[in-house]
Amino acid sequence: AEDGWSFIEGAPAGGGETLTNPCDKWFCNPSHMNNTEFFATSWAADSIDNGVIYPMAWDTHNRNIPGVDRTEYYQTQCAAC
Repeated sequence: AEDGWSFIEGAPAGGGETLTNPCDKWFCNPSHMNNTEFFATSWAADSIDNGVIYPMAWDTHNRNIPGVDRTEYYQTQCAAC
C-alpha cells in the first residue's frame, strides 16, 4: 500500500476481502470510477490547513472536518481491476 494506505469495504458489503487486493472490492473497477471522488478524514494537526474537507452526505454544510483527498490513489489502484 502506498505510504501505509490501503482500503477495505465494511460489512455487509465486504465479505472475504483483503487489505492487499483492491480488486476484491465491489466498487473498485473502472466503471465505478467515473466522476467519483474519495476522501479520508485526518487527525493530523495541520490537515485543516491543507484546504481539503471531508464531505459528509449527512451534514453537507459542515466544513470543519479535515480531509485527505485520496481520489488519485483509488483511481490508480482500481484502474487495474
